[in-house]
Amino acid sequence: MKIMIDLFAGLGGASQAFWDDPDWSVIRIDNNRELLEHTEGLIISDVGNVERTLAIINSFLNVHHGSIKKLVIWASPPCNQYSFAKMDRDPDNFDNSLLEASIEIIDALNPDAWIIENVKGAIETFNDIIGLPWCQSVGPVFLWGQFPQLAFEDAKNRHHKKMLNCGTRKLRPNLRALIPYSISLAYKNCIDYQKTLFQFVEDLA
Repeated sequence: MKIMIDLFAGLGGASQAFWDDPDWSVIRIDNNRELLEHTEGLIISDVGNVERTLAIINSFLNVHHGSIKKLVIWASPPCNQYSFAKMDRDPDNFDNSLLEASIEIIDALNPDAWIIENVKGAIETFNDIIGLPWCQSVGPVFLWGQFPQLAFEDAKNRHHKKMLNCGTRKLRPNLRALIPYSISLAYKNCIDYQKTLFQFVEDLA
């Protein structure tokens, strides 16, 4: 079994390719109850509550203990305060507690790969707190973590599509923040097709 954990899942864009693949199981967690009817399998919980979030995840992992082949994580802490588009943006007073909670969860679970995603305005803060520079950018999406480089089969379909006028007023911010399917698919593919050093040597033999 391969498991993908989607923290701050929103409408589930980051995990959609994994959700569509029967070889993967997905755990989606978000605190927005408005999304329950729009995001399949969504678990309502505050990711900032690390103890509760780990309890939810581990209750699932423990059931499948011994059969887990891959474990990967995606985390998208809310970007509002970091965005350069925010008129009263104040880097000296950022609340980084959700980023720190994400890191704590990742450290506790020790996944095979992980990504923390945010916007350009988060670069300086995230570089400092995560302890490494951003690894890859896709349009306005910036990625930190430990993961193979994402490759896109369709370069034209990799950019973030703004949905400013779609959906209800309550849903619209989540539509704007929706991770494109092409990024989800690229993440899944880079994990599915990644070979260990042993497998690479076997192929050469």
